[in-house]
Amino acid sequence: MPDELFAVDGTSFVLSRRSGDIEEVTDGLFVHDARYISRWVLTVNGKRPRLLTSHHVDHYSSLCFLANESSADLPANALTIVRRRVVGGGMEEELELVNHLLRAVEVDVRLDVDADFLDLFEVKARQFLDPLDQVFTGPNQRNVERRHGEGANQPVVFAHQDRLYSGRVTIKVEPAPETADARGLRWRLRLEPYQKIKILLKVSLEIQDQPQPPTWTMRDFATEPAAVIREFRRRRIVAFRLATSWAKLERLYRRSLLDITALLIRDPALDLSLPAAGLPWFMAVFGRDTLITCYQLLPGGTALAWGALRMLASLQASEDDPERDAQPGRIIHELRRGPVAVNQATFPYYGTIDAPLLFLILLHEAWRWTGDDEMARTLRPSAEAILKWMDDSGDLDGDGFIEYHRRSARGLRSQSWKDSWDAIRFHDGSVAESPIASAEVQGYAYDALLRVAELARGPWADPKLADRLMSRSMTLFDRFNEVFWASARGGFYHLALDRRKRGVDSKTSNMGHLLWSGIVPTERAPLVVSQLMSRDMFSGWGIRTMSTEDLGFNPISYHCGTVWPHDNSLIIEGLHRYGFHEEANRVMVAMVDAADRFPDGRLPEAFAGYDRSVGPFPVGYPTACIPQAWAAGTPFLMLRTALGTQPDADRGVVLEPHLPEFVDRLRIMGYLVRGRIYDLEVMVGKGKVSMVGSLSEP
Repeated sequence: MPDELFAVDGTSFVLSRRSGDIEEVTDGLFVHDARYISRWVLTVNGKRPRLLTSHHVDHYSSLCFLANESSADLPANALTIVRRRVVGGGMEEELELVNHLLRAVEVDVRLDVDADFLDLFEVKARQFLDPLDQVFTGPNQRNVERRHGEGANQPVVFAHQDRLYSGRVTIKVEPAPETADARGLRWRLRLEPYQKIKILLKVSLEIQDQPQPPTWTMRDFATEPAAVIREFRRRRIVAFRLATSWAKLERLYRRSLLDITALLIRDPALDLSLPAAGLPWFMAVFGRDTLITCYQLLPGGTALAWGALRMLASLQASEDDPERDAQPGRIIHELRRGPVAVNQATFPYYGTIDAPLLFLILLHEAWRWTGDDEMARTLRPSAEAILKWMDDSGDLDGDGFIEYHRRSARGLRSQSWKDSWDAIRFHDGSVAESPIASAEVQGYAYDALLRVAELARGPWADPKLADRLMSRSMTLFDRFNEVFWASARGGFYHLALDRRKRGVDSKTSNMGHLLWSGIVPTERAPLVVSQLMSRDMFSGWGIRTMSTEDLGFNPISYHCGTVWPHDNSLIIEGLHRYGFHEEANRVMVAMVDAADRFPDGRLPEAFAGYDRSVGPFPVGYPTACIPQAWAAGTPFLMLRTALGTQPDADRGVVLEPHLPEFVDRLRIMGYLVRGRIYDLEVMVGKGKVSMVGSLSEP
């Protein structure tokens, strides 16, 4: 939203007004899925300062310039008030006041502070009042105790105990306030002419009696972003640099790279990093989002891909647990650590049927780009558990398709990527009832079987398994194309099968995922592409999640009419796969143009599906996550597929570019493939590959 300012570092983030004040329903300092600071409001001489300008500086820091309002003894704009803030494990804020008058002034500065220890799900529920959107929340008794010392130089402390969950906030201040009371902190300051005074506030946290070490302090404020990027390149989180005549793409690439760094969650126990899904509601490990983001970032982000696979394998379900929608072999949907998660024991939660298949796809893709046979063998038990799940509980009725049906009373009704409760709609607008067999999930299953067959023939050295998987894939291909294809409305694939095995007859972007997976017969591909690029599906800014012809369409419905960048990135790869390069470039150009018109030049999680003819800029989706991991990963995948890069045993890397015609120059430096580093260059459609070095893979 326009009035929001954020700073984020993995699972720690601050949402505030652009003035820096924390006061609205969703504002706060959040760490590990709980809100700690719920109010943080500055006044000078009893009035809110006037905002001049504000922005984030680095991903973990923000800067606000303010001026005082007129009061009895102080004219307006006599003072500049600067708020510098960093977040990471806790929060630090520096208030700087500068007197611009020729005389001394007396100033009453007050900071109202409060903490409520609400779970992130509860904060979200207070904004989204639709009960159907409120999952996992339940009754929660909250006892917040506020304490401060007898003297004003003692820290302010908030303590909280809620059954199994405990939290503690400590605020230390330099210099000490004159008073500290039930509302907050107060300073009476005298500023001489042109004098500058600084106040430093340090917010430290304890969660479950464990102190949270700060990851950033005021010493790190305004760190050069290039230094952060260099460190991530060194760790092979993202490995290449981009220079191109397509200035919009270069800006989007840089913005996305910084967003990925902001969203990284670090796990010291496993010595790995992986991306959280998105700010503010999904700053946690998500199976589907993490896997797709890591797929998008290859080949540069090999450390992220292997780290995500290791982390998700360690959390893989081994028992049947209806309350978590868990079945042996399933990969998690999400992992939470807030009060609801601790007290209700509903996490890790496994309500997704595509994450297991995406695990197999990413495993194969990471192996393809790295050639790491040992890691592929290490993760084989997890892969085989998924194969067994596909045969057993993944196929609920034995019809050969993978279905979902919610068992947890608090879980998700829809468990494919379009996971809002009303996402699976018929052409007449009615919502399908589960069990649901979503079309793109069957495509993922087909692709996964083929990929694992290649692993079985390669590092696993198990040709019999490979033959069985190939046979299963051919059976699924034939049956899927027999059951899901509809000849009506020009020919298209049904969105899903409902509980009565009826085809859910909306035209949706899921068809593009079928191109990505390769389950579409060559002769049907032109019909599918024609549907995707038709006026009712391609808005001019991207491909909509649902056709405007369907009665469930709404341009600002979460999954029934919006445009999702990650969705489009997979479709773009599918278009290139079937040789529809011109169409793929139309969508890519639309995505880059849309990003260029959004604030900060970034792609949001989703945006409204209004036609481009309506106005010269795309319309934001009201509650989209910004930044969001697989939106940030979109330019990486679009670029990789437009360049036609593939690992090759003989040549190292193949470059077969199909860039838009107006891109006359593009260079990538530091393209990492199987331990070797390449520079790629495209000049007026001609590609050149140069090996510049080598290093060992992690």
